[in-house]
Amino acid sequence: MRAGTRTEKIGSQRALLVLLSAVVGCSGGDAVPFTDRCNVKLVTITPPLATLHVGDNLTLSVAYTSGVSSECLPAVPATSLQWSSDDSPTVSVDPLTGTVTARRAGSTLVWVHVPGGNAGVSKLGGAQVTVTGP
Repeated sequence: MRAGTRTEKIGSQRALLVLLSAVVGCSGGDAVPFTDRCNVKLVTITPPLATLHVGDNLTLSVAYTSGVSSECLPAVPATSLQWSSDDSPTVSVDPLTGTVTARRAGSTLVWVHVPGGNAGVSKLGGAQVTVTGP
């Protein structure tokens, strides 16, 4: 391996580590904080972290962060935001109510996003849900 290539690789790894540290350090208790074009946290999900047993249900709630300019918020009320799960076999979620159902042991993220858009692009925040049991 050339010395320049090794140095570039180490530099890239350090930059990634700094970026990940900044994201984790700014979470403020939320599982997955997101910011918008105004560079502010738009939503608060309650609870941000949950541990359930297989068969349990829990309804997540979302609210826009107080004090955020209306110019930064989506054009829909927080009650109209929709939910999705990264791993539906582990945790299913009602897209309209935010009610999650623990289906099998594992861990996943449950996202809140703007309706009608691509859920991957319009994500506003997420909650970490861990399921215990058989």
